[in-house]
Amino acid sequence: MTRELTGWFEPDRVRLGDHVRWQDARYEVVAFAGPQVTLAPAAGESTPVTCLYRAMVAAEDFAVLDSEGQAQQPAGLPPLNVLLQAASKVDRKQALWWHRHMKEIDTGLRPGHRVPRPGYDPGATTLAQRYQTKSAELAAADIHIKPRALEDKRLTWKRANENPLVLLLDGRKGKAPKPGGRTDQRLIALMHEAVAIRARESGATIGSYYDTVQELLTARYAKELQDPEERKRLTLPESIFYKRMDELGLSDQVRGTTRQRASKASKPPPPYTPSFALQPGELMQMDTTHLHVKALGDDGEVISAEATGLIDVASRTVAAIMVVPAILGEGGPGGPRIGGRATKSIDLVMTLAQCFSPIPTRPGWSPLTAAAVSALPFADLRAADARFTEATAARPVIHPRTIIVDQGSPYVSEHFESVCDFLGISLRYARKGTPTDKPLGERFFPTLADRFSQYIPGWTGRSHQTRGRSIERQPLRTINELQECAEEWVALEYQQTPHEGLRSPVLPGRVLSPNEMYAHLVAMTGYRPRPLSPEDSRHLLIPAWVKVTDKGIQIENRTYQNPKGRLRALAGLPSGLPERGDKWQAVYNPYRPEVAWLHDHRGRGD
Repeated sequence: MTRELTGWFEPDRVRLGDHVRWQDARYEVVAFAGPQVTLAPAAGESTPVTCLYRAMVAAEDFAVLDSEGQAQQPAGLPPLNVLLQAASKVDRKQALWWHRHMKEIDTGLRPGHRVPRPGYDPGATTLAQRYQTKSAELAAADIHIKPRALEDKRLTWKRANENPLVLLLDGRKGKAPKPGGRTDQRLIALMHEAVAIRARESGATIGSYYDTVQELLTARYAKELQDPEERKRLTLPESIFYKRMDELGLSDQVRGTTRQRASKASKPPPPYTPSFALQPGELMQMDTTHLHVKALGDDGEVISAEATGLIDVASRTVAAIMVVPAILGEGGPGGPRIGGRATKSIDLVMTLAQCFSPIPTRPGWSPLTAAAVSALPFADLRAADARFTEATAARPVIHPRTIIVDQGSPYVSEHFESVCDFLGISLRYARKGTPTDKPLGERFFPTLADRFSQYIPGWTGRSHQTRGRSIERQPLRTINELQECAEEWVALEYQQTPHEGLRSPVLPGRVLSPNEMYAHLVAMTGYRPRPLSPEDSRHLLIPAWVKVTDKGIQIENRTYQNPKGRLRALAGLPSGLPERGDKWQAVYNPYRPEVAWLHDHRGRGD
């Protein structure tokens, strides 16, 4: 067994004269010759041995020994990119210039060279001689530094584990200022806290924040303020407070709008942790927002619309999208889709139902919306699930396992939670007023507005200031038409457009579309169909309690009749459920209104 080479034991780490342990014996390093090293047994009982240097340092028992015969702990090479990232470009260049000279004095080899220059051969010169040679070399370049000063510089550099930055600080006066100047860091923290506390309040002057900081200081550090020294540290004059607020960028923040301040305060502290998932459906985010599009309601009146999207974190796929009416007011003729309403729990349930079966392409859709001509692994999916056909839209079927939702009333309803429990879906609720808990869902809706909504007749813009005139006179679409348009847009445009957040696991420089990313992931995780039975699917639909008449049943001003005449046998009969007024239970999908199902409570099924 060999150890993994870590780069700790380089030729400049194992020097001539060092004692090493190798193959359960102690040796002295007596010569280097190219890739080989010559070792003399420390006891002097046998002849020297020659071996490959890399084979020696890779041995499991290899170690460099100190004067007492104990194994030395190797020190790792300093991460120069990390050590230098805080320095300016000029300082980095100067620090690395000195670093190369110190390296040559210390080891006899300049970084990047395999042969020592004249006057630096470690086998023929001492450190003192190399100090003299380097001093003369620098003097020839009009840089005058004595050998003793070079020795001090090298020792400082070695004590700092060869950190090049100490070569810049050597001889300089003062240190780099800390953020916030000499103000106590506890006061800096209180200033950030005061801005966060008042983020959702009405705008106020910066001076009022000074009072808030003083209140927090008194409440938080009452005991410390009794000590004169601590009180001096925690005392912040108002003039310095304004200066610190500007330096920390807090002045611009408190001058922003309430929405800007609240958005800034809701961000988690850095470093930020992105939503992360490795498998489709492992983690999804669900959210609802206004669509900013006017549409026609079921009564022909102009209404607004809302959209709910379900986003897969791993592939950025829009696994489901649902458009519903958003109507202000109470009551109104007809059912729940006319009058006051917005997104309800049943709409969320119907959104989930889209995740369990492929969606078909519709008449008039572009041929490019078909899964068969997309980046999806159509042949493999069709072999695993017979529901994939040539007419299937290019949107993956992803079964959710965990969904992050907000705490709006539809999401915390008993109906939605019970359906998620039935489908084996875990719900995680985002914190109130913290949109960063589900950033993909929040970001999807500006994308929806930019790439879909603004191209639909009835687009109102994002605010009243940008709203056009006579929008209601445009050829508006119905809610069902908007739903079909949204589904076509997802399959044709969104799922097939490269997404900057998606990179190929094999070629990280290539940006992938959601469908391409899904193809990569499903090749590793596999796809298993999980179709819902017709009975299970009907249990997810909207219930309606109706009476059976000679004409059939009526739901939302639509009359449904059975072509085989089975409904006539139930006409005028009670259901046997007095708590429901002897009405019969029917279920229907308002977005596929051509069919409804009536449940026969007398035991003959649907």
